[in-house]
Amino acid sequence: MIRAAFQLSINLLGLARFTARRLLWTVPGLRKNVRPYVKLSLPAGLTLAGTSRGIGPIRFGGPRLGAWWSFDKLLNKIANDPWVEGVYYRIPNARFGLTEAQLIARRLDRLRAAGKRVVCYLEQGMVRDYILASAADTIVMAPPGRLYTFGLRLEMMFLPQALKKAGVNAQFVNLGRFKTAAHRFTRETATPSQLRMMGHLLHGMGDAVSQRIAGRRQISEDSARAIFDDAPLSARQARRRKLIDKMAYSDQIIDTLESETSCKRKIVMHTPAQYARAGTPDLEWKALVRPRATVAVMSLKGVIMHDGARPPARQVITPKPVYGHSNGWPVTTGSRRWLCT
Repeated sequence: MIRAAFQLSINLLGLARFTARRLLWTVPGLRKNVRPYVKLSLPAGLTLAGTSRGIGPIRFGGPRLGAWWSFDKLLNKIANDPWVEGVYYRIPNARFGLTEAQLIARRLDRLRAAGKRVVCYLEQGMVRDYILASAADTIVMAPPGRLYTFGLRLEMMFLPQALKKAGVNAQFVNLGRFKTAAHRFTRETATPSQLRMMGHLLHGMGDAVSQRIAGRRQISEDSARAIFDDAPLSARQARRRKLIDKMAYSDQIIDTLESETSCKRKIVMHTPAQYARAGTPDLEWKALVRPRATVAVMSLKGVIMHDGARPPARQVITPKPVYGHSNGWPVTTGSRRWLCT
């Protein structure tokens, strides 16, 4: 009861603050005649939970949202905020894989679908970096930059000798040629079946990357695949192949974007913290009673497939919807409300 009363007071104070800011927001002339952009900081991986609040060693409350959910929440707010013209981001110097890069890029696709302009700045980049950049309407690269898109690779590790030195003898029952998960513990090299599977997986990953690049940059898939064969590419070569849009240094971004049109409104970059203070206010009503921790159990049945196409009478497990757009989001750009006319 004490927590419920305390949380109700916090919610009422938040409601009063939200109402006051909304009323002030409607006053004519309060907003400056500018073109607001939010400077995003991409999450360095999929951190789902953060540390709980506390003072010194004393902790109270549950764990806060991780960087990934905070980032996703910010994107949803920007997508629904008519005040914001677009976002700007730089590729982080973080170590994460292609799957995480594709997931972040798909979240940025939401902004494109909502009509926001998405601008990315690259100094230089690998395949993972360019996948993140492909979510942008406009890719700006430093003039001396290069694309080191040498293609994809896979590594396999075999541990029987290491286990033998530790006095461990691994024993597994092999149920088929393509059931190779235990081979790393029992074999010195890959079997032909394992090499065949890894080859198909590598080609599938390459096709997925090429299709995304081709769709975002509006080039043919053959041209998209050529960036792997002809790497490294200079900024000038990348621009000639329509892989980037502009060449400029990071301190020239605003001037470069403003020079595109004769619009007299200035572009203003906001950090997420500045946007929280200056942007359209929002209201988050929190539950009065702390929800119990729950675990969701999903029962999956069917053949694992990589795409959504399937016969109607067949059960499959797939990361995409059976029908409709990939992940429920259209891949085309929105209404381009950011164009200043």
